Amino acid sequence: MKIYFDSSSYAKRFIEETGSQEIDDLCQKATEVGLSIICYPEILSTLNRRLREKAINKNEYKLAKNRFSEEWRDVEIINITPEVIVKTESLLEKECVARIGCFARRMRYRMANRPFCLI
Repeated sequence: MKIYFDSSSYAKRFIEETGSQEIDDLCQKATEVGLSIICYPEILSTLNRRLREKAINKNEYKLAKNRFSEEWRDVEIINITPEVIVKTESLLEKECVARIGCFARRMRYRMANRPFCLI
């Protein structure tokens, strides 16, 4: 099974919270994981915010950041291209979907011809 995660879902791999085990289980079952290029700064931002809020300590931050950086090398990166933006615009105008939902649908299109699950 191929899975596309948004950043809030994939961040659960690095910060223990509700849903973390489910995300880990899905990743173990996946043959391929797809992430948008914007997930990298978004997840790093989340880790930094958790450090500033003292929800994690510096050591936990470093471990999470290193683990994320290592996993990043193994995921399929979906770039935001002009084609993706144009198709997103089209979906927003034709369907009632949230902004990120529209983007996620476009990512699903980019992974076409390959069965996958959108998380």
